[in-house]
Amino acid sequence: MRRQGVIQRWDDSKGFGFIRPHDGGPDLFVHASACQLRQKQRPAPGTEVSFETGRGRDGRPQAVEVLPRHGWPVVDALPAGAVEQRRRNADEARKTPPPRAASAGSERPQRGGGPSAAVAGLSIAALLLVLIAATTSHRLPGWIWAWHAAASLLCFALYAADKSAARAGRWRTPESTLLTVGLIGGWPGGLAAQHLLRHKSVKPSFRAAFHLTVLVQLAALSWLAWKGLRL
Repeated sequence: MRRQGVIQRWDDSKGFGFIRPHDGGPDLFVHASACQLRQKQRPAPGTEVSFETGRGRDGRPQAVEVLPRHGWPVVDALPAGAVEQRRRNADEARKTPPPRAASAGSERPQRGGGPSAAVAGLSIAALLLVLIAATTSHRLPGWIWAWHAAASLLCFALYAADKSAARAGRWRTPESTLLTVGLIGGWPGGLAAQHLLRHKSVKPSFRAAFHLTVLVQLAALSWLAWKGLRL
């Protein structure tokens, strides 16, 4: 569920700040990479935004997929050295504890980020193993390779279009559509998009649903190969 808030503090030289949610609770850390900015656009204190709540590498809650309600302020280019300064302070910024409400309890750390390279590699390897075994033994038709390739390209294109729409504030591709295309065989394209485009790689609920579609699709494909169905 998207939340509403206002940017309370922003350090442009370090590329991070804090959002104060309208529905209460502690201020949330936000990094510039989560704001989907165009050239010369910068967050600024007082900017009204909507956002999702995710987790950083340190397990603390932070704002992700941040969008302005009325557009980002446009400022002059960053001063010389500011980009390098952002890189040097990235790790330090993530460790900066956001202000917490007096009654806020401890948060249980959770892992953030998209699928690891190992998980992605094992998933692709499992798919290739099933396809090679099933098609060489003629238990599945050869065009199943083309089906997965086409579905993967479509899935990657949908992720790319959704990221572009998020940046421009246009209509978004429903998450159910992304998951459905993955479920019918396009999830390798979804994996590629999460790693290459860094899109849909933070939100925990989407990641959990995505991993489930991968397992279901691999299980269904294995069952069809075992039955030797000629589709």
